[in-house]
Amino acid sequence: MKVFIKYCGGCNPRYDRVKEVDNFKSKYKDIEFTYDYDNDVEICLIICGCNSACADISFIDKNKKTYIIKSKYELENIKL
Repeated sequence: MKVFIKYCGGCNPRYDRVKEVDNFKSKYKDIEFTYDYDNDVEICLIICGCNSACADISFIDKNKKTYIIKSKYELENIKL
């Protein structure tokens, strides 16, 4: 499985997004994580630092499973 990760601009982060994503990725050793979007991506994780969730996702295929994460708790609850 290939998972795309995109971060928001980070203008008002309420948690350490990079740290939480690193913790999340460490639970899934057999999954390929990428920061480059392509057609092989099966799941998209949009990592936002606050509730504004302003990251641009207009380029993502609407048929892709996409999670918009606004807190570390939302990220912790995702099961791949």
